[in-house]
Amino acid sequence: MPVYNGSSTLGPCLTALRAAVFEGVEVLFVDDGSTDETAAMIEQAGFRRLATPRRSGPAAARNLGVAHSRAPLLFFTDADVEVAPNTLRRVVELFEADPGMDALFGSYAATTPAAGFFSDYKNLTHHWTHQNAREQASSFWTGCGGVRRPVFEAMGGFDVSYDGPQIEDIELGVRMAEAGHRIRVIKDLQVFHHKHYDLAGLFRSDAFNRALPWTLLMLRSGTNNRDLNTKRRDAVGLATAWALPASLLFPPATVALGGVYVACNARLLAYLLRERGSGWALKGLGARWLYHIAGGVGLGLALAHTARARRDRVG
Repeated sequence: MPVYNGSSTLGPCLTALRAAVFEGVEVLFVDDGSTDETAAMIEQAGFRRLATPRRSGPAAARNLGVAHSRAPLLFFTDADVEVAPNTLRRVVELFEADPGMDALFGSYAATTPAAGFFSDYKNLTHHWTHQNAREQASSFWTGCGGVRRPVFEAMGGFDVSYDGPQIEDIELGVRMAEAGHRIRVIKDLQVFHHKHYDLAGLFRSDAFNRALPWTLLMLRSGTNNRDLNTKRRDAVGLATAWALPASLLFPPATVALGGVYVACNARLLAYLLRERGSGWALKGLGARWLYHIAGGVGLGLALAHTARARRDRVG
């Protein structure tokens, strides 16, 4: 588990891990340059703590943890995640029951202990996305994800060029899938996410830590697996979200585009209505629009970066 200045969420994580650990499980925290109480909390909880030589990002931290472990099965989670009492045992049982499965990942629960609308919205839409994903996945997720050690080592681990919390787990999953490894989404393998989001943090995460690097990955690999957040309706929703502000000068177009946008998000909107009610769902639709605007920013930056790199190669 990588951690950087995680003291605000680490307490529930440590308590949950103590309840979930059983004989034969090895727990490693990799402290990536924390300056808060993280180190003391880990040591007081009795878990093993490693430290990166410098701030390197979660990809490098996870690789370091794997290098110091001995286990044939690797399980990744985060310092703001609270596992269930049976999470670790269940992961082992799932791998034992399915020898042909190379990796698996679960989902956030539908509720989060983090306060505020944007935290609830982000957590709930993440939950919905994984619950509606294909069971045979072409991605990976380190919030609650396991992989067989030989497969991880054959892939060369996480790509350390991702020096922050971005899509290093997704990129590993893409490589595993392209190499023919079998990855499953276990939808009832759920954990609680304690991360707090505000409006600015949500936009920054969606634009710069997700959309930008994810688009670059798709452009580089030449693939779009049409799963998770890259389904066709998401592409139409993004285009419609950007067209809506310009259409305000022509109200009939605004009505038409609004209808298209609602239709693109109808399944999610229906889910939000069931889970949180009409007022919350309406706010959720607005947050969804902001998500697609952020996605457009990331997409535009990725296309500009790719075009500039192509010009530099030609020049």
